[in-house]
Amino acid sequence: MIKGLLSIVIIAVLGITLLSIGLYRFAIQPEFSQTITFGLMFVGGLMAMYVMLAVFYKGLTSRP
Repeated sequence: MIKGLLSIVIIAVLGITLLSIGLYRFAIQPEFSQTITFGLMFVGGLMAMYVMLAVFYKGLTSRP
Protein backbone atom coordinates (compact mmCIF):
# COMPACT_ATOMS: atom_id res chain seq x y z
CA MET A 1 0.00 0.00 0.00
CA ILE A 2 2.84 2.38 0.82
CA LYS A 3 4.52 1.68 -2.54
CA GLY A 4 1.32 2.50 -4.44
CA LEU A 5 0.76 5.71 -2.51
CA LEU A 6 4.39 6.73 -2.94
CA SER A 7 4.25 6.20 -6.70
CA ILE A 8 1.05 8.25 -6.92
CA VAL A 9 2.71 11.09 -5.01
CA ILE A 10 5.84 10.96 -7.19
CA ILE A 11 3.78 11.04 -10.40
CA ALA A 12 1.72 13.94 -9.01
CA VAL A 13 4.81 15.98 -8.16
CA LEU A 14 6.38 15.30 -11.55
CA GLY A 15 3.17 16.15 -13.42
CA ILE A 16 2.60 19.39 -11.56
CA THR A 17 6.26 20.32 -12.05
CA LEU A 18 6.07 19.76 -15.82
CA LEU A 19 2.82 21.70 -15.99
CA SER A 20 4.36 24.59 -14.04
CA ILE A 21 7.45 24.67 -16.25
CA GLY A 22 5.24 24.73 -19.34
CA LEU A 23 3.10 27.55 -17.97
CA TYR A 24 6.22 29.51 -16.97
CA ARG A 25 7.68 29.21 -20.46
CA PHE A 26 4.33 30.16 -21.99
CA ALA A 27 3.92 33.26 -19.81
CA ILE A 28 7.47 34.48 -19.20
CA GLN A 29 9.44 33.25 -22.22
CA PRO A 30 7.09 33.48 -25.22
CA GLU A 31 10.03 33.39 -27.66
CA PHE A 32 10.84 29.82 -26.57
CA SER A 33 9.73 26.93 -28.79
CA GLN A 34 5.95 26.62 -28.58
CA THR A 35 6.06 22.92 -29.40
CA ILE A 36 8.16 22.10 -26.35
CA THR A 37 6.08 24.41 -24.17
CA PHE A 38 2.77 22.86 -25.19
CA GLY A 39 4.30 19.38 -24.93
CA LEU A 40 5.34 20.05 -21.34
CA MET A 41 1.90 21.39 -20.49
CA PHE A 42 0.17 18.45 -22.18
CA VAL A 43 2.28 15.76 -20.48
CA GLY A 44 2.07 17.50 -17.11
CA GLY A 45 -1.70 17.84 -17.38
CA LEU A 46 -2.11 14.18 -18.34
CA MET A 47 0.01 13.06 -15.41
CA ALA A 48 -1.94 15.25 -12.99
CA MET A 49 -5.27 13.89 -14.31
CA TYR A 50 -3.97 10.32 -14.03
CA VAL A 51 -3.09 10.93 -10.38
CA MET A 52 -6.52 12.40 -9.64
CA LEU A 53 -8.19 9.36 -11.19
CA ALA A 54 -5.88 7.00 -9.27
CA VAL A 55 -6.64 8.72 -5.97
CA PHE A 56 -10.40 8.65 -6.59
CA TYR A 57 -10.24 4.98 -7.60
CA LYS A 58 -8.16 4.15 -4.55
CA GLY A 59 -10.64 5.99 -2.32
CA LEU A 60 -13.67 4.31 -3.89
CA THR A 61 -12.27 0.81 -3.70
CA SER A 62 -10.70 0.92 -0.24
CA ARG A 63 -12.45 -0.92 2.53
CA PRO A 64 -12.89 0.89 5.85
